[in-house]
Amino acid sequence: MESLAEKRVFDGRGGSRSCFVASETGLVYLRVSQTGVGEFSLADRRSATDVSAGPNGIDSAADGGTLLAVATDEDVLVSRLGRPSDVDPDSITLEPTDFGSAVAVDVTPSSIVAADQSGTCFEAETGRDGSVEEWTAIDWPVATDGERPSVTAIESPLVGTDRGVFQLVDGTARPAGLDAVTALETTLAPLVGTADGLYALGNGWMERFDGPVDALSVSAATQPDTLSTVLASGTDLYATADPTGDPSWDRITSTDYTIADLAHVNPGVVCAVTTAGTTYVADSTESSRHPLGIADPRAIVVCGGSL
Repeated sequence: MESLAEKRVFDGRGGSRSCFVASETGLVYLRVSQTGVGEFSLADRRSATDVSAGPNGIDSAADGGTLLAVATDEDVLVSRLGRPSDVDPDSITLEPTDFGSAVAVDVTPSSIVAADQSGTCFEAETGRDGSVEEWTAIDWPVATDGERPSVTAIESPLVGTDRGVFQLVDGTARPAGLDAVTALETTLAPLVGTADGLYALGNGWMERFDGPVDALSVSAATQPDTLSTVLASGTDLYATADPTGDPSWDRITSTDYTIADLAHVNPGVVCAVTTAGTTYVADSTESSRHPLGIADPRAIVVCGGSL
């Protein structure tokens, strides 16, 4: 197992992107291209449970600013990054927000939404400089047994839990159906992964993939391709051009271990990370495999959003 103190360099052609992986080992920085992982290093040693990044602030779209938010066992940590192409992992400083232990986090254009271990969700408004205002609890409906759902994923305005999906509306969580949620996507249209399948919102929730869904990524590219939507089911990656109609899914690659999470890094290219700490960068014809040497990866995010 190679040390994360050393950076490995691979072929970096094809429009490389900055990515971060949340893991038990800490927050790991990756530089990913069409052909694989260009370099990786440990950006922070605190155990991370989730990670999110996106444009945040009044002028973030214009100036290329990105807010990085990391859920850890101690706090939600944030860092204001520059343009995705200019990210320097050695200069990243993660600032505390006084949230406490967090299990999930999501960056919106004007706020951060996070959940703690009790299943309570909070939202905090953010400033252009990365400052985080006071956390405000989101109202949840009372369950018949008095128990609060455990949060499994946040993709605003949706929150996935072990008791289904909820929609955040004006500071309140409203039940939206389904059972235990494993993955969420709202890039183009609401998609929810569960242990039974993938569901798209239409006339109610309509099944669009029959089988367990462990991770999900949708490209925001204007020109759809055969890898516009990619999901992980066990050790397999499946792709389709349109998951909202009657999709035909193609298996694009298989991995050695269960896939923990995945993200689009370029149009038609995804990067998946397995529970064993190995990345697979795949397109419709081939994939490359690179071990990171990290324990218990939980989430991956691409700076600058999905392509």
